[in-house]
Amino acid sequence: MLKKLKELNLRFPESAIFAKYKDLIDKSELDCVLVATDVSNHLEIASYALKNNLFVLLEKPVDSNSVNIQKFIENNSSKID
Repeated sequence: MLKKLKELNLRFPESAIFAKYKDLIDKSELDCVLVATDVSNHLEIASYALKNNLFVLLEKPVDSNSVNIQKFIENNSSKID
């Protein structure tokens, strides 16, 4: 993965490139995030972004387990429209 990140940095030197989503959220001035990763990562990333007061857009499906989705909604109900 590091090799791929280095290649991306060479191709797009004006862009910040992060290996970890938490670094991106913590070290950037963001208004929102679009979570378009493997489904197994959606809720983890979305929860972290919401805790950092960011707007979150999630691609479908939100998760493969409806129980996980319900817990996510309950835990973040004050931040979900």
